[in-house]
Amino acid sequence: MNTLFKLRSPLVASLAALATITLILFVSTACQSKKGAKGPAKVGDKVQMVELRRVIHSQIPDLNRATALINMVGFAEQELGAINEHYLKYSKKFGKMSANHSKSATDLHLVLREWEAQTSNRRLRLTDALLAMKSQATEEEWPAISKAFLYSVTQQSDRYRSLHPSES
Repeated sequence: MNTLFKLRSPLVASLAALATITLILFVSTACQSKKGAKGPAKVGDKVQMVELRRVIHSQIPDLNRATALINMVGFAEQELGAINEHYLKYSKKFGKMSANHSKSATDLHLVLREWEAQTSNRRLRLTDALLAMKSQATEEEWPAISKAFLYSVTQQSDRYRSLHPSES
């Protein structure tokens, strides 16, 4: 039993170290934290869902519903902008901490948990905005609106664009 414990401890430590290294490589690649890294310019909080606005203006004949949808777009732009800002802030923080040899896996996990807590509610509100738009659209209008919403989000999401640079 004592021998099993002695063998398990180095194995667990090795697996934890491997998981941390994999995570660091994944996040640092996704963040493009190198100075001068080529890639799309960051959007930050200046989100503009142009395609979605265009579709609403061209596809929704009822002025009241179109106005309600445009107001929802404004809310979605604010939420996505805040998500972008958190992404830029926490990816930079994580990159700096991962480069610091004195930081442990626990320190890095705390940053990731804090990052997740900051963005999870905003992602839910962004999804709620999409569903609220659905309630304002007819069955015929909805496919164009939902497609434009998803396209606009992917084009305006700094995280998505850093992970899929060829699609930006």
